[in-house]
Amino acid sequence: MEQSSEAIRGLGSGEENIDRYCQGGLHPVCLHDTFKNGRYEVVHKLGWGRSSTIWLATDLNHRRDAFVALKIFTASSSANLSAAREVAMLKSFQNRWYILAPKFYKAFVHKGPNGSHICLITDFAGPSLQHLITKYRDRDYRLPLDVILRLSRQLIVATMNLHEAGIAHGNLSATKVVFRAPQLSNRKAILDIIGMPETKETFKPDGSPPGPHLPSQSVATARWRSWNDEFNEIISFLDFGASFKFAVVPGTLKNPCSLRVPEMVFAGETD
Repeated sequence: MEQSSEAIRGLGSGEENIDRYCQGGLHPVCLHDTFKNGRYEVVHKLGWGRSSTIWLATDLNHRRDAFVALKIFTASSSANLSAAREVAMLKSFQNRWYILAPKFYKAFVHKGPNGSHICLITDFAGPSLQHLITKYRDRDYRLPLDVILRLSRQLIVATMNLHEAGIAHGNLSATKVVFRAPQLSNRKAILDIIGMPETKETFKPDGSPPGPHLPSQSVATARWRSWNDEFNEIISFLDFGASFKFAVVPGTLKNPCSLRVPEMVFAGETD
């Protein structure tokens, strides 16, 4: 039986709903968990979305620090076309250097208490454009004009290159645009920027463990408090689970209503 968020405490505000840790849902992850026969070890949480959680992991097959992004899809998304679509898209981008997308390394299936989950290994990227916008807004600052112009040009060119390849992202927003971070190549440099992981034990009201379907600890998403490289780094697109080829246009789109074109809002059709 699923436990409600009223019955199990742990995840803080701004994190994924704990109700999603159930059969067919999210895979419970704790720091230092390993995947793919012990190859990838979880170091921090990078984010979460409607169909997945994303983790910073280290590849233990390398002698030196080698950090990657580990995206773990829900069991239900792994069973339908969403996760497979993203894997196929990223694989198809590998010989298209002009498409700004994460570098694909590996995909595999991990079996857990909530089902079988497709896991995706890509290169590790920096914070999202939404994070940058929020950071400046919270400080009552405005993005410098030269940064706005440079990012706008990159967004236009990146979208144009994707469309010229006959592909639409399908769910593009500021949360799906991230900065690349090639300079963050060792554990100390990364943790200095994103902060040490913050964890909190999850438990039932009677103090007993949460059970096998939920994580024994909740991990706060990386805050990127010390990130100041938006003046230099280039962008990349994330999350191609809703992407499609122009030859096969879906009946509905997953992007936010506020970002949909008028014909989709008023007529419910894509053009």
